[in-house]
Amino acid sequence: MSAIPTWLSKPTLILGCGNVLFGDDGFGPAVAEYILQSCKIPEDVCVLSAGTSAGKLLFDIALSEERRPTRIILIDAVTFSGRTPGELFELSLDALPPVKHWDFSLHQAPGANLLGTLRDECRTDIVLLVVQAAAIPQEVRWGLSP
Repeated sequence: MSAIPTWLSKPTLILGCGNVLFGDDGFGPAVAEYILQSCKIPEDVCVLSAGTSAGKLLFDIALSEERRPTRIILIDAVTFSGRTPGELFELSLDALPPVKHWDFSLHQAPGANLLGTLRDECRTDIVLLVVQAAAIPQEVRWGLSP
C-alpha cells in the first residue's frame, strides 16, 4: 500500500489554478505561492500551486477511495462581462459554462463536470474564489496586470 499524498489526506485543499504563461491566468498560482511563503497554514490545510494540473488532481481526488479532502477551494481568474478587473468574488459552481472548449482549461468542462461530481457524488464542499482578469492573452506573456 502506498502512502497517501498530503493533498489527499488533509480535510481542506486550496488549489491555485491557471497558466502563469498567459498573463492574468497566472493569478491562482501566484496566490497559492503567496500563501505558501507568507502565511501560517493550519495543519488540516494543504495549499498547492496546481497551475494547469488542476484537472488531473481533481480527477485523482474523485477516484480516490482511501481519502479525499472534504473541502476544496479553487483560486482562479475569469473573464466575465460586467465585472471590474481585479474584482475578487466567489463564483457558484453552477455558473461555470457547461460547454467544453479546451481540455486543459478549468474554466470549462471537464473541470466543471469534475467539480460537480466531487460536490454531488463525493460530497465535497467546493468553493470557487475568482478574480476578474484584466487580460488573458492568446500568446505567451508573463506577469499579472496591475
